[in-house]
Amino acid sequence: MSEKRIVKGLFGALQADADGVEWETDSSELKQEIENERLISLAHHAMQRLSEDPRLAALFFNVEKPLGQPPKQPFQTNNAKRAMALYMAARCICEARGYGKDATFEMHLLKHITLAKALFPTNDIFDKPKASNKMRASVKRGREILGIDRYWRSSNLEDLLNTVWKIC
Repeated sequence: MSEKRIVKGLFGALQADADGVEWETDSSELKQEIENERLISLAHHAMQRLSEDPRLAALFFNVEKPLGQPPKQPFQTNNAKRAMALYMAARCICEARGYGKDATFEMHLLKHITLAKALFPTNDIFDKPKASNKMRASVKRGREILGIDRYWRSSNLEDLLNTVWKIC
């Protein structure tokens, strides 16, 4: 009794038939074919589910990306940067005069801006807007964001700056 030829694939089976030899398929190949059919079935089922519910597709493929630049945090805006520079200028003047932390600081805004430009590198944040009323509105918005009152006092910023200077 002759042994059966172990064949792989259709071409091997056709060749064994042509030779007139008994043959059988390799069991590992049969298992691989069954696994391939199972994976194809799973992929088909998954695609069907994704087409039925678009929220699932958004989870996996991140379909909905917002257009444009990502939004800025409020403290990253030019309004807040302007207010911070003016706050630091007011704080330096009060310290130079020997005033306490609760001292009030009053100065015309355009003079205050000129002083801040002289004290710190402001990276041209005070160059635009050119109109003084728009600059006042921008500084006011920045003061609201940072919690600075009209006399350039802020307990939140004082605590933050004291913490930072203790670390350094």
